[in-house]
Amino acid sequence: MNTVRCRALFGYGQIWIVQIPQRAYNGMRIPGKRLTRNRFVQGGRFVVAVEVDMVVPPDDPSEPCYEAETVELLRDVAEHAARGDREWIQQRGKVYELVDSV
Repeated sequence: MNTVRCRALFGYGQIWIVQIPQRAYNGMRIPGKRLTRNRFVQGGRFVVAVEVDMVVPPDDPSEPCYEAETVELLRDVAEHAARGDREWIQQRGKVYELVDSV
């Protein structure tokens, strides 16, 4: 069975998202066990803790992966955080903001 996977790679305080063409998904869900995890997304002066679903596919249970909708959500959160859209990101997760010291 051919499945399309997308993975996010985490570095020190940053997130990189592997982009796969949307036409490859066709709205299909990846079969497998679902896990709920918090992911921290940085953008500009904000870090947002977002609760997301990860899937452990039966074909390759060694590493959980994200579905297309989750990757889009993480990308959108990073873009809105970078723009400073506080109201939008507060609706998606817990928001932390960098403040200047006196």
